[in-house]
Formats: sequence, structure tokens, C-alpha cells
Amino acid sequence: MTRTSTTANRSQRRAPVGRPARRARTRVVDERGAVHTVFVAILAPALIVGVGAVVDGGGKIEAARRADSAAYTAVRVGGEAAASKVADGKSPGSVAASAARSYLAQAGVSGSAQVKGRTLTVQTTTTYKTLFLGIIGINQLTAHGESSAAVTGVR
Repeated sequence: MTRTSTTANRSQRRAPVGRPARRARTRVVDERGAVHTVFVAILAPALIVGVGAVVDGGGKIEAARRADSAAYTAVRVGGEAAASKVADGKSPGSVAASAARSYLAQAGVSGSAQVKGRTLTVQTTTTYKTLFLGIIGINQLTAHGESSAAVTGVR
């Protein structure tokens, strides 16, 4: 008895009548993850801007605190200078404003100091250089502070 190879028989077989011949297998491309790439490409810039708003917003709040603190301290320094100069015969208002401006210059904070009536008012401005928002063109944020107090000895 001779045996014939079954593999040879299979390759020589023809498709039965009425049935289509077997198609060659086509390679299926795995598209899993394609949606994630698009999602990340859209979401990443928005996420960076959101984080930037939080971080740089906190920086602006800190800058506003510094501006308020500098204004408060400048008013205190001006008031103390005015109180000590009353005995010298100088105008306490001009002494207070001058001392407040000197303090602001030493502290490295821009601002103004003026006396109206019996009140010394100091206005300050500080800036915060952004860390994240520079990506969208916002390179610094500005904060303002203000403080005022009555100056003794002002007529």
C-alpha cells in the first residue's frame, strides 16, 4: 500500500463547485491606540495651559501679597519718620512721603507715596514672571498694592 501525502493532496484540490476559492489571508492593521494619540494631542496643550493658570495664578497672588506688604511697610516707615521729624520743624507730610519712597526704592518695589490732607497713601506695583503661561505669550503678571494711614502732626 502506498500512502500519498495529505499535504500534496490538499494543495492539488480544487474548490467544490458553488464555493469560492479561499482568499489569501490579509494582514489586519492593529489600530488600537490611534484614538488615544489624537486625544492626547488635543488634550495636552489644554492641560499645560490649565496647570499654568494654577501655578502662575498662585505666583500672581504671591506678587499681590508682596505689593500689599511693601505698601503697608512703607506707610509705617513714613509715619515713623514724620513723627520723629515734627520736633525739627519740617513738614511731616513731605517727610513721611519721602521716607516711604526711600523704603520702596530700598525694597526694589515700584510705587508712589503722597500725602493728601492728613493721610499718607502708598501705592505699589510688582510683577511676576510666569513659568507656564509664557507658552501662550503671557510672560509676566502685574500686581498692585495700596496702604494708607493718618500722619500725626500734619496740619
